[in-house]
Amino acid sequence: MKLKLKSATELVSEEFIKIYKIFDQLETDKDSEIKRLNNISDKLEQRISSLEKVLASHAKCIGELRVKDNQFEINADGTETTKDSIL
Repeated sequence: MKLKLKSATELVSEEFIKIYKIFDQLETDKDSEIKRLNNISDKLEQRISSLEKVLASHAKCIGELRVKDNQFEINADGTETTKDSIL
């Protein structure tokens, strides 16, 4: 039985193909990971935006309630002054 030895070129070629397949898989994994992270980022931005809107709405309601109850005066610079300190 004769053993056929592979030439150096064949061995290098096989190793190159293996490395290329690994590299290709890493590229695919990287692309899918980037898409996943972008998706998470988009969802977080949407959630932050909606929370900012809710916060602004609540702040407006609180300000209106305070003014309505005549407990506070809202100054032009956004600070509050109690009605007692004005008199």
